[in-house]
Amino acid sequence: MYVLGFNAYLHDSAACIVKDGEVLAFAEEERFNRKKHTHEFPQGAVQFCLDFAGIDFSEVSHVGFFWNPYKEILYKWLPFFRFLPYSLSLFKRDAAINPLMRRIASMLGAKRHLNMLFDGRKSEALPQFHFVDHHISHAASCYLVSPFDEAAIFVADGYAEHDSTLMAHGRGGEIEKLETVKFPVSLGQLYGAVTEYLGFRICDGEGKVMALASFGEPRYEDLFDRIVLPTSNGQYKFDFSYLGYQHYGLLKTVSDKFISETAPIRKRESELPQVYMDVAASLQQCLEKHYFRMLNVLYERTKCPNLCLAGGMVLNSVANGKILEKTPFENVFIQPAANDAGSSLGSAMFLYHKFASNPQRVPLNHAYGGPSFTDEQVEAALKRSSLAYRRSTAVEIKTAKLIADGNIVGWFQGRMEFGPRALGNRSILADPRKAEMKDILNQRVKHRESFRPFAPSIKEEKLSEFFESNAPEPYMLKVYRIRPEKLGLIPAAAHVDGTGRVQSVSQDVNPRYYKLIDEFEKLTGVPVVVNTSFNVRGEPIVCTPQDAINCFANTHMDYLVMGDFIARKRA
Repeated sequence: MYVLGFNAYLHDSAACIVKDGEVLAFAEEERFNRKKHTHEFPQGAVQFCLDFAGIDFSEVSHVGFFWNPYKEILYKWLPFFRFLPYSLSLFKRDAAINPLMRRIASMLGAKRHLNMLFDGRKSEALPQFHFVDHHISHAASCYLVSPFDEAAIFVADGYAEHDSTLMAHGRGGEIEKLETVKFPVSLGQLYGAVTEYLGFRICDGEGKVMALASFGEPRYEDLFDRIVLPTSNGQYKFDFSYLGYQHYGLLKTVSDKFISETAPIRKRESELPQVYMDVAASLQQCLEKHYFRMLNVLYERTKCPNLCLAGGMVLNSVANGKILEKTPFENVFIQPAANDAGSSLGSAMFLYHKFASNPQRVPLNHAYGGPSFTDEQVEAALKRSSLAYRRSTAVEIKTAKLIADGNIVGWFQGRMEFGPRALGNRSILADPRKAEMKDILNQRVKHRESFRPFAPSIKEEKLSEFFESNAPEPYMLKVYRIRPEKLGLIPAAAHVDGTGRVQSVSQDVNPRYYKLIDEFEKLTGVPVVVNTSFNVRGEPIVCTPQDAINCFANTHMDYLVMGDFIARKRA
């Protein structure tokens, strides 16, 4: 049985195809249309999934869409009436209501659009189309591909059709809802609101705020304690006098009262005085406080040692790295695309388990679900470029030497990753031993803010030697503290607070990337390389060899390694 899942019209559009419970292909549309966080229909991603599976659209049994617009229509008016007359501002041009109505209309037409694009043969029997509740899609995306038969499930993001948070219990492939928090009360939306206040974009800049928090002190702790008020059963409520998104959408996400107790709204790209760093630190502390409180309640409800997480809020890798310390959970699973892109995976998995006569559980143990390219395709792209290149029979050894000599290398191998992190197939790599490498990468290559850190990729078996954890983290979704005695060895991979958003690399899962790090260790004694995504600020991660060449040509990277080819700019 083939099941296709997709999401569109909100952000991070993506598609996934599942065969008999196994994820065959999974990719985000931004990699194909080159529009970061795109909301557009994922035509390229769907076509890739069908092509990879080697099937026509007519061979798909079920199609899952990540959202139920009918439920949203029923619920979304309640907050509007609650906040009258202020919520009338939402009807202003380019405010919230007009885009909301356009989005709902597009979602209601998703089936027709899909059939029009892909039913080229005008089949008599089309796949059955299903709207899947958004948080059920998220829950299925983590639980049904996890290694656990039983698990506590936690989902949190900005909003769904009517919820912002879901606590559930997964057993034997079934998902039981335990508790929900209703929008507009939403920790994820609060984080996004303050992200906008701090001069970054919601659904894009939250990771920047998380990084910025390490430079501040939580001196606004009392303010956030007044905004977020815990209630029973893991619930919480808001003092909305400090917020504005419920009245004005993104036009004004925090109120004048919030501004009067902090500082004026920061303009994009302006200076970052300490006050904004302190607000970020206070926000991060607030999120962690209530995140762990809810997880502890969830543990008490389920008494299960296994935890599965999904939703945009759980991309907060700083908080995730503390879960084992702050809660009784013993095992944590987060699939690589915990954001909305992952709901395409979840809608497909949910329908497979619902309709298969004997559903099989096939755990997901990698993030490499996108396109790959042959050496012939890579060389054809290189021939069309102005780059000088050569073929190597020992590309890992040669690349390790280039990195050890201080070069910055674009590394393009195998199938593209899904999710927001580059995990060794579409990466930019550098030497972690050189402290100045952090500034060089930010300024000369990534063209982004100087406070943003870079991730360490480490051989899995060496993780506990360098980090204060022995829990593997293959998807770069947890931040661990670097052991003090190792900090001086990898300064370029360390954040200002002595932590790193780590990726543990398994020889079985990604043998070529593992071998590169192993060869680097032979040369330097350090089993770590700096890994950042193969893109520049504002652009999606590269997908094709031509994307990689374009990105390489417009940055100060020194070498480009694609497949077995090593390329450089001509003198």
